[in-house]
Amino acid sequence: MASAKKPRASACGDEWAELDPSPPAARAERKAAAATRGRRSANTAARERSGGSTGWAGRVSGFGYRLAITLWIGSLLTVGYLVAPSLFGILAGNRALAGEIAGVLFARGAWLGIACAAYLLIFLALRLRAALWKSPVFWIVCLMLALTLLGQFGVQPVLAHLKDQAKPLEVMKSVLADRFAAWHGISSVLYLVQTLCGLVLLGVQGRGLRPGSLFD
Repeated sequence: MASAKKPRASACGDEWAELDPSPPAARAERKAAAATRGRRSANTAARERSGGSTGWAGRVSGFGYRLAITLWIGSLLTVGYLVAPSLFGILAGNRALAGEIAGVLFARGAWLGIACAAYLLIFLALRLRAALWKSPVFWIVCLMLALTLLGQFGVQPVLAHLKDQAKPLEVMKSVLADRFAAWHGISSVLYLVQTLCGLVLLGVQGRGLRPGSLFD
């Protein structure tokens, strides 16, 4: 009796498939699952080699991401809604001095926000890559940065110029009081919108750590 010839394994496994009693659909499903596991293993290894989310660099950068958001939003709430009102309450007899101190604090808060925004945008670009444009965190950070720049380099110089023009009088006791009040109102609206965006950012910050859709 002639001996059965052992089938030779090919790259695509066609000869071995003839001996597999499973239905073709089941064999195709197993092949797809094996390929998916292989891709996941390769991606995990690549992230570990490059210091990605599974490495120490990923953990440190993720901590910096959350720290930057906390510092930025914390400074907005603390300076704008705690320290500044307290200054004008304590220094009610010298509102000019209170305004000068508050102006310095707001300026430093703005620079802190710019620094935090720069870190966040770099982090998001490296972390999300092609999915960056779909991230709600990216667009919120961009909006907050734009509001910060507009307030710091657009509105604040106008307020400072009006104060200088009113000297030696306090600006609110001069003929420029109405113009100053109008620009101060614009500044307050920008600050309020920025703060509201910051509160939204706190709620969606987890989406900055993974690719996702703007409408997820």
